[in-house]
Amino acid sequence: MANRKQVAEVTRLMAKVHGDSVSRANKAWAESLRERVLGELAPQMERFDARVAEVDADSELSVVGKARALNALRAEARASVEGFRKATAGTILEQVTRGEAALVGRVGFKPASDPTERAAQEARAKELRDSVRGLDPLNRFLLYSTADSQGDLFTTWALESGPRVVDSRPRNDPQSPGAPYLADLVDGEKVAEMRLARVRREHPEEAEKLRDLQGAASAYAGIADAVLVAIGPDDGAPAKREADRNKPLTGDPQKDVLLRAGLIPTRG
Repeated sequence: MANRKQVAEVTRLMAKVHGDSVSRANKAWAESLRERVLGELAPQMERFDARVAEVDADSELSVVGKARALNALRAEARASVEGFRKATAGTILEQVTRGEAALVGRVGFKPASDPTERAAQEARAKELRDSVRGLDPLNRFLLYSTADSQGDLFTTWALESGPRVVDSRPRNDPQSPGAPYLADLVDGEKVAEMRLARVRREHPEEAEKLRDLQGAASAYAGIADAVLVAIGPDDGAPAKREADRNKPLTGDPQKDVLLRAGLIPTRG
């Protein structure tokens, strides 16, 4: 493996690059990122580099033995990186998801708690959904978008909470043009985007904090990806070649030895 000692160097370089990027939005997060990468991940990769160098320098190991040892070290290093990713980017993204859900709940329509009033709202919502069910997906979304821009939370809630409808796939669909399928009454991804846009309009400061968190999570994930590339993939070729060499040729182990040594003909 060429340039083995670069794995720790890549880790430190990524801490600087991504730290500088995050620093533009949030200096505190940038400093935390640098400290965590340099204090946790970089030392692990330094140990990986040192152990790889030891394997390289071991003259008693065969080519296959070195390949197996290096693969084991790579697997261990990759597991460490993935653990670091989960503890950093994964944890932060969970926090972002919880934060977004809480904010979306604050800006959405709140159905009545009184059973009678709630039943009336549900009936009105169903009537509205039935009236737009025959529209094509684009016009249903335009209706939703207009209601959102006008602050009509009841209409957005009614359309968001409706059951799926049977639509026809676009004629340019590469797999099954025109085929019927179950679709959201309003495109779920677009609804999620508009919900977040509503959150940013009504709670800009809290939304900005969530964006900072997302930036930090992306930085941690980017560092992990770069370090995984530097670690490199498994090299199973030498081990596979040895396995192929040891594959039984006949049902007789002694005859296999003679065949490989060329002491008996391969035919007859």
